[in-house]
Amino acid sequence: MPADEPPPRLLLMDYNPENVMEKELASPEEVVSYLDEHSVTWLHVQGLGDERVITRLGEIFSVDELALADVVNTPQRPKAEVGESQAFVVLHGVPGFDAEDVQPRQLSLFLGRNYLLSFEQGADQTLAPVRKRLRYTACPIRGCGPDYLLYAILDTTVDAYFPLLEHFGERLEEVEVEAVEDPRREVVSRIYDLRRALLTLRRSIWPQRQVVSELIRDGAPLLSEQVIRLLHDTEDHLVEIIEVLETYQEITSELMNAYLSSIANKTNEIMKVLTIIATIFIPLTFIVGVYGMNFQPEPPARTLHPWNMPELYSPYGYVGVWVVMLAITGYMLWRFWRLGWLGGSGCEGRRK
Repeated sequence: MPADEPPPRLLLMDYNPENVMEKELASPEEVVSYLDEHSVTWLHVQGLGDERVITRLGEIFSVDELALADVVNTPQRPKAEVGESQAFVVLHGVPGFDAEDVQPRQLSLFLGRNYLLSFEQGADQTLAPVRKRLRYTACPIRGCGPDYLLYAILDTTVDAYFPLLEHFGERLEEVEVEAVEDPRREVVSRIYDLRRALLTLRRSIWPQRQVVSELIRDGAPLLSEQVIRLLHDTEDHLVEIIEVLETYQEITSELMNAYLSSIANKTNEIMKVLTIIATIFIPLTFIVGVYGMNFQPEPPARTLHPWNMPELYSPYGYVGVWVVMLAITGYMLWRFWRLGWLGGSGCEGRRK
């Protein structure tokens, strides 16, 4: 049993087509008076922080000890065990919208002939929509047995994954923009966080499809034909969720490839700029290197040797060298621009 579990709240709803009674019980013994054939009793236990309460409820509802151990030792793999008088179902409720915390919340259900006993890990109010529906007289759950209530809970749990998938889809779009336009190191961490979260969700959803299949196949003693038909629709929703998760996982792989491609393109752009700068300085370095040799620092008194550099003693030699170097630099920049290396039109490249 998780150490941070809140103390259990016993939320009772006892209903028939005409009336519904809702209250919070102070002790497990209070539920006994509602277990009759004239109404459907739904006892929802929110929080697993008191093992004595859980044990006492197991005694009242004749729950197998091993099944009760699965309730308190979370998380368990989703599963369905259908007997002649009671069915035990473990589901994974939708986790939070934070990619850092996608651990599912376990929901354990015990279905009897006229009751449904449910245990919810934590206090997330996962089944609040079902309780809200039961308060209305026109709700179809009110006119059916506890098997329809089981279907409503299962369907609500499954449908709650769709907003979560939409949220992850939006996050994938955001990361895609960052991976292409601003490939920073933090993007890799976000991609791996999303990939790990999607993998966790997939491990949670896949067994729940098997749960629904087992209820359809083996639930005849406790499930009506109407509920079994409705479970086929829930199974279709699970298949849709699984397909979306698999698509999202493929997208995360493509995002990593896009990130690496963006990094490679960015590196190539940097190398191109450095290459252009180095290419421009090659002739300039050659020129200043030649004139920097200074074989004869001072002119002879009478005559100048014909093999010495006359520019060294020309009054315009320094200015002339600068003019030549600037002209070479300008010409090379113009050529690079014409080739499209500096963001130009690349006209020469297209003509070729």
